[in-house]
Amino acid sequence: MPIVERLGGTLQLLQRAFTREKQATADISHELRTPLAALLATMELALRKPRPAEHANVACHKCGAPMIKRTGRFGPFLGCSRYARPAPAPKKGKGKKGTNAAAVAAAALPADACDGILNIDAKGFVVAPSQPPLLTDLPCPKCQSPMNLRQGIRGPWLGCSQFPKCRGRGKWADVPEEKQKELVKALEAHDKSHPVPIIRTLDGRPLTDAKGKPLPDAPKVDQLVEGIAIPNSPDEGRTDEGGESDVLEGAA
Repeated sequence: MPIVERLGGTLQLLQRAFTREKQATADISHELRTPLAALLATMELALRKPRPAEHANVACHKCGAPMIKRTGRFGPFLGCSRYARPAPAPKKGKGKKGTNAAAVAAAALPADACDGILNIDAKGFVVAPSQPPLLTDLPCPKCQSPMNLRQGIRGPWLGCSQFPKCRGRGKWADVPEEKQKELVKALEAHDKSHPVPIIRTLDGRPLTDAKGKPLPDAPKVDQLVEGIAIPNSPDEGRTDEGGESDVLEGAA
């Protein structure tokens, strides 16, 4: 039966071809997987390796010390060079009875420690921190916590003080008129006592305006790093030479 024999031979050829193709695919996959795995391992090690701090010609808005450019989970930011990592809280049973862990950690910090942080916008310019909100007695519609009042572009707005755990928002239009007047007056006094700081270089050149936005002629942060017109500072040598901080995460 020549036809049956031919069919059998053809099937055997196809089977061998499929086997060779399967083996070739496995070999190619192995050849690709091996360098990719090595590349991923190298990248992971590089990301874990502490990166050198970049000293910037920007004065901390809290204490006036030089700022350091760092990278956190939400991208680059500026942290005060006087930042000091808090000491770990004592384990239970190790400290004295009645010891407040927060007080112990605070007492361990240097007297001039500072937690100043400045954000860097998407275009690379430094921006001033926003004004703190006014805590009101209005309850959040979701969790009943007190709501914060801020002045926005379109007017006052209410947000839960427990953000980001709670994302409740209040409707300003639903607040009684008399209460609105009371809160607006309180917010004006609050904002006046907490003005937006003007961010400056170490030699006093302003970088932001009264609203915290970059000035038209302000240089980008990358133009303000060490080696580019940074005046001598009496605080040099005090800076934290560490790399990425997992505490200062950039307020994103």
